[in-house]
Amino acid sequence: MQQWRQDRATAAASAASAASASAADAAEDEDLKNFVTDDVNVCDIMSAGDMEAILQGQQLKRISFHRSTLDDGRVELECLIDLVAKTPYAYFPADQFDISYGSSPRERPLIDDVNAIGSVRNVREVSIDGMEGQGVAFFSLSLPSYYLKWRYPDGYELSVRMIGGNRLQWSDDPTDTILIPMLKAVAGTIHAAASGPPEQEAIYPPNGTATASPTG
Repeated sequence: MQQWRQDRATAAASAASAASASAADAAEDEDLKNFVTDDVNVCDIMSAGDMEAILQGQQLKRISFHRSTLDDGRVELECLIDLVAKTPYAYFPADQFDISYGSSPRERPLIDDVNAIGSVRNVREVSIDGMEGQGVAFFSLSLPSYYLKWRYPDGYELSVRMIGGNRLQWSDDPTDTILIPMLKAVAGTIHAAASGPPEQEAIYPPNGTATASPTG
């Protein structure tokens, strides 16, 4: 009888511990979702919810946004997103994601420019239905990351990039599953977003709290 009581007490304690851990995990998962809520405007490009869907559910943690208009009228935009390291979803091989847009006219093909960088691997041309221009996908060794660059006929370039960091071991090329869908999604809004009022640096959430849009 005494052993039975001890076993019952141990089982009850284990169940309570498991329930507590489960509740803690659920609370932590909810906190992850609240870093950047779905309705936040990300760099005037798309909503956070839409971006996270393309990133296969990976949560956005921090957004840094820069936009400028040069003296000759050309526009530039840089949008850097920190991703939550721990996620309740499937493991995602990136710490950061960025989108950049600007005018960078060249006389030679885009793939020649990429190959001239030197620290790249797996360089390949990419075509996207309905989009005019040249596309090149590649892996950068200098900062472990997968790139997709697109050069429009007017000389503007749009780049999307997944940055892994030294600690990560890349197992799959995300070009077809993430980079191409992301580039297609932002292609229709990126020039208008870059043409907005100059912004030196907008950071969201401010002071770690989700209270305002990164574009003001």
